[in-house]
Amino acid sequence: MFFLSVIVYVRDATHDWAFCLQTYMGCMALVFIFKNFVHPAYFVKTVVDDSTDPPTTHRETKFEFLPLMLMSVVCAGGLVVYWFRLYLQHRRKMEALMQYTVPLKPGTAHSKVGRSRRILMATDTE
Repeated sequence: MFFLSVIVYVRDATHDWAFCLQTYMGCMALVFIFKNFVHPAYFVKTVVDDSTDPPTTHRETKFEFLPLMLMSVVCAGGLVVYWFRLYLQHRRKMEALMQYTVPLKPGTAHSKVGRSRRILMATDTE
């Protein structure tokens, strides 16, 4: 699944974030496989209880928190990507709005330097 998303990312020139979504879903699939197949196979220990007659066996799971922790890490990564996308969308909209601003006459404004662009502010009205 991950390699398929890399191929889609290389082909997609507009980069509509399909790569991020496919990578996120691929990571969720990996966590699902880990939880259902790998964790029970490698993190379970069979213990023989000799105190009972006849001796009984029961299974003890080690690192029970691991699948939940992996899912939390995947979800946190998804939230970081979501907030980054939201920031980029806000920035694009603000740049588009700045194109529609009306330039002021030379004597009626003073400029205030912002972080990335100059903002003109009116000082008096005519």
